[in-house]
Amino acid sequence: MTPEPGVLRAVLDANVLVPASLRDTLLRAAEEGLFVPFWSDSVLSEVHRTLVNNRTASVESATRLIVAIQRTFPDATTTTERSLTDQLTNDPKDRHVLAAAIATEAALIVTFNVRHFGERDLSQHLVSAWTPDMLLQRLLRDHRDDVVALLVKQAGELKRRPTTVEDVLRRLDQHAPTFVRAIQRDITNGG
Repeated sequence: MTPEPGVLRAVLDANVLVPASLRDTLLRAAEEGLFVPFWSDSVLSEVHRTLVNNRTASVESATRLIVAIQRTFPDATTTTERSLTDQLTNDPKDRHVLAAAIATEAALIVTFNVRHFGERDLSQHLVSAWTPDMLLQRLLRDHRDDVVALLVKQAGELKRRPTTVEDVLRRLDQHAPTFVRAIQRDITNGG
Protein backbone atom coordinates (compact mmCIF):
# COMPACT_ATOMS: atom_id res chain seq x y z
CA MET A 1 0.00 0.00 0.00
CA THR A 2 1.30 3.48 -0.85
CA PRO A 3 1.34 5.85 2.12
CA GLU A 4 -0.75 9.00 2.00
CA PRO A 5 1.00 12.37 1.81
CA GLY A 6 2.11 13.54 5.24
CA VAL A 7 2.65 10.02 6.56
CA LEU A 8 5.46 9.70 9.10
CA ARG A 9 8.87 8.99 7.61
CA ALA A 10 11.08 7.03 10.00
CA VAL A 11 14.57 5.57 9.94
CA LEU A 12 14.61 2.25 11.75
CA ASP A 13 17.80 1.58 13.68
CA ALA A 14 19.27 -1.92 13.62
CA ASN A 15 18.30 -2.62 17.21
CA VAL A 16 14.57 -2.40 16.39
CA LEU A 17 14.93 -4.69 13.37
CA VAL A 18 16.67 -7.49 15.28
CA PRO A 19 13.80 -8.74 17.53
CA ALA A 20 11.62 -10.86 15.23
CA SER A 21 8.22 -9.99 16.72
CA LEU A 22 8.95 -6.26 16.76
CA ARG A 23 10.45 -6.30 13.26
CA ASP A 24 7.40 -8.17 11.96
CA THR A 25 4.96 -5.70 13.51
CA LEU A 26 6.87 -2.60 12.38
CA LEU A 27 7.35 -3.83 8.83
CA ARG A 28 3.70 -4.89 8.56
CA ALA A 29 2.70 -1.38 9.67
CA ALA A 30 4.98 0.04 6.99
CA GLU A 31 3.54 -2.31 4.36
CA GLU A 32 0.09 -1.01 5.29
CA GLY A 33 1.31 2.54 4.65
CA LEU A 34 1.03 3.63 8.29
CA PHE A 35 4.56 5.02 8.09
CA VAL A 36 7.38 5.10 5.55
CA PRO A 37 10.47 3.15 6.67
CA PHE A 38 14.08 3.89 5.84
CA TRP A 39 17.47 2.49 6.81
CA SER A 40 21.03 2.61 5.59
CA ASP A 41 23.17 -0.17 4.17
CA SER A 42 25.07 0.02 7.48
CA VAL A 43 21.86 -0.63 9.45
CA LEU A 44 21.05 -3.72 7.39
CA SER A 45 24.64 -4.97 7.75
CA GLU A 46 24.38 -4.50 11.50
CA VAL A 47 21.09 -6.42 11.60
CA HIS A 48 22.69 -9.28 9.65
CA ARG A 49 25.79 -9.32 11.83
CA THR A 50 23.81 -9.18 15.08
CA LEU A 51 21.45 -12.00 14.10
CA VAL A 52 24.41 -14.21 13.17
CA ASN A 53 26.56 -13.25 16.18
CA ASN A 54 23.68 -13.79 18.60
CA ARG A 55 23.00 -17.14 16.93
CA THR A 56 19.46 -16.02 16.26
CA ALA A 57 19.92 -16.89 12.60
CA SER A 58 22.41 -18.66 10.37
CA VAL A 59 24.34 -16.62 7.84
CA GLU A 60 22.03 -17.97 5.12
CA SER A 61 18.77 -17.19 6.91
CA ALA A 62 19.99 -13.73 7.94
CA THR A 63 20.92 -13.07 4.32
CA ARG A 64 17.48 -14.26 3.15
CA LEU A 65 15.86 -11.91 5.69
CA ILE A 66 17.83 -8.89 4.49
CA VAL A 67 17.07 -9.73 0.85
CA ALA A 68 13.36 -10.07 1.69
CA ILE A 69 13.36 -6.72 3.50
CA GLN A 70 15.07 -5.04 0.54
CA ARG A 71 12.68 -6.67 -1.93
CA THR A 72 9.61 -5.63 0.08
CA PHE A 73 10.87 -2.07 0.57
CA PRO A 74 12.98 -1.33 -2.51
CA ASP A 75 13.10 2.43 -1.86
CA ALA A 76 13.90 2.22 1.86
CA THR A 77 17.66 1.72 1.73
CA THR A 78 19.72 4.87 1.50
CA THR A 79 23.41 5.45 1.10
CA THR A 80 24.85 8.36 3.03
CA GLU A 81 27.84 10.50 2.24
CA ARG A 82 30.80 10.11 4.56
CA SER A 83 31.19 13.90 4.56
CA LEU A 84 27.70 14.25 6.08
CA THR A 85 28.29 11.56 8.70
CA ASP A 86 31.57 13.19 9.75
CA GLN A 87 29.80 16.51 10.44
CA LEU A 88 27.25 15.07 12.87
CA THR A 89 27.59 15.43 16.63
CA ASN A 90 25.52 12.58 18.07
CA ASP A 91 27.09 9.33 19.35
CA PRO A 92 29.77 8.36 16.80
CA LYS A 93 28.47 4.77 16.49
CA ASP A 94 25.04 6.05 15.45
CA ARG A 95 25.92 8.96 13.20
CA HIS A 96 25.12 6.84 10.14
CA VAL A 97 21.54 6.51 11.44
CA LEU A 98 21.10 10.28 11.76
CA ALA A 99 22.72 10.71 8.34
CA ALA A 100 20.12 8.32 6.90
CA ALA A 101 17.34 10.40 8.48
CA ILE A 102 18.75 13.59 6.98
CA ALA A 103 19.25 11.99 3.56
CA THR A 104 15.67 10.66 3.45
CA GLU A 105 14.08 13.71 5.10
CA ALA A 106 12.70 11.44 7.83
CA ALA A 107 11.29 13.18 10.88
CA LEU A 108 11.96 10.20 13.15
CA ILE A 109 14.65 7.79 14.16
CA VAL A 110 13.16 4.72 15.83
CA THR A 111 15.67 3.17 18.21
CA PHE A 112 16.15 1.68 21.64
CA ASN A 113 19.23 3.93 21.98
CA VAL A 114 17.41 7.25 22.25
CA ARG A 115 20.24 8.54 24.45
CA HIS A 116 22.59 8.30 21.44
CA PHE A 117 20.51 10.97 19.71
CA GLY A 118 20.51 14.09 21.86
CA GLU A 119 17.89 16.72 21.20
CA ARG A 120 20.56 19.31 20.43
CA ASP A 121 22.14 16.93 17.90
CA LEU A 122 18.79 16.27 16.19
CA SER A 123 16.81 19.52 16.40
CA GLN A 124 18.90 21.37 13.83
CA HIS A 125 17.99 18.62 11.36
CA LEU A 126 14.28 18.56 12.36
CA VAL A 127 14.59 14.95 13.49
CA SER A 128 13.34 13.32 16.71
CA ALA A 129 14.35 10.00 18.27
CA TRP A 130 11.54 7.72 19.45
CA THR A 131 11.48 4.27 20.91
CA PRO A 132 9.49 1.65 18.99
CA ASP A 133 6.96 1.83 21.82
CA MET A 134 6.41 5.53 21.09
CA LEU A 135 5.98 4.88 17.36
CA LEU A 136 3.52 2.04 17.90
CA GLN A 137 1.51 4.18 20.36
CA ARG A 138 1.32 6.96 17.76
CA LEU A 139 0.23 4.50 15.07
CA LEU A 140 -2.43 3.09 17.40
CA ARG A 141 -3.72 6.57 18.18
CA ASP A 142 -3.80 7.63 14.51
CA HIS A 143 -4.76 4.31 12.86
CA ARG A 144 -6.45 2.19 15.52
CA ASP A 145 -8.48 -0.07 13.21
CA ASP A 146 -5.51 -0.63 10.88
CA VAL A 147 -3.20 -1.52 13.77
CA VAL A 148 -5.70 -4.00 15.24
CA ALA A 149 -6.24 -5.53 11.78
CA LEU A 150 -2.52 -5.93 11.16
CA LEU A 151 -2.06 -7.64 14.55
CA VAL A 152 -4.90 -10.04 13.74
CA LYS A 153 -3.35 -10.72 10.33
CA GLN A 154 0.11 -11.12 11.88
CA ALA A 155 -1.20 -13.70 14.35
CA GLY A 156 -3.04 -15.58 11.61
CA GLU A 157 -0.08 -15.74 9.24
CA LEU A 158 2.56 -16.98 11.67
CA LYS A 159 3.59 -20.57 11.08
CA ARG A 160 4.65 -21.12 14.68
CA ARG A 161 3.40 -19.68 17.92
CA PRO A 162 2.22 -17.03 18.63
CA THR A 163 -1.04 -17.71 16.85
CA THR A 164 -3.41 -15.29 18.57
CA VAL A 165 -3.34 -11.53 18.97
CA GLU A 166 -2.75 -12.07 22.69
CA ASP A 167 0.31 -14.20 21.86
CA VAL A 168 1.64 -11.51 19.50
CA LEU A 169 1.13 -8.89 22.22
CA ARG A 170 2.94 -11.05 24.78
CA ARG A 171 5.95 -11.17 22.45
CA LEU A 172 5.78 -7.41 21.83
CA ASP A 173 5.46 -6.60 25.53
CA GLN A 174 9.21 -6.60 26.20
CA HIS A 175 9.81 -4.12 23.36
CA ALA A 176 6.68 -1.94 23.51
CA PRO A 177 4.96 -2.37 26.89
CA THR A 178 3.00 0.90 26.86
CA PHE A 179 1.64 0.13 23.39
CA VAL A 180 0.66 -3.37 24.52
CA ARG A 181 -1.18 -2.03 27.59
CA ALA A 182 -2.98 0.57 25.47
CA ILE A 183 -4.18 -1.93 22.89
CA GLN A 184 -5.15 -4.47 25.54
CA ARG A 185 -7.22 -1.76 27.28
CA ASP A 186 -8.73 -0.79 23.96
CA ILE A 187 -9.65 -4.37 23.06
CA THR A 188 -11.00 -5.07 26.57
CA ASN A 189 -13.17 -1.94 26.49
CA GLY A 190 -14.62 -3.00 23.16
CA GLY A 191 -12.60 -0.25 21.40
